[in-house]
Amino acid sequence: MTRNGTAADWFVASEDSLIIELPDGVDSGVAAAPGTAGAAGWLPIIWRAKAGPEDVVLVLGATGTAGRIALQAARYAGAARIVAAERDQGGWMR
Repeated sequence: MTRNGTAADWFVASEDSLIIELPDGVDSGVAAAPGTAGAAGWLPIIWRAKAGPEDVVLVLGATGTAGRIALQAARYAGAARIVAAERDQGGWMR
């Protein structure tokens, strides 16, 4: 599925758009890689919860892509404790 502008080199964003600045020299492929799963795992830990050294972070679905990124974000934030939960093949959390 494509929409107008999804393959554009340039775009116009409103002033209230969420724009993430990248450091100079970041490869464009690396910059594009996180996509939706990256944002879904990183933003709640770093931007919304603002996790830090005094926090305990629980990541549900820790074996999925977004969950793995959330674990990395919690480590990056220096969380005091990180608890990872996953579903086993029987559908139970462990």
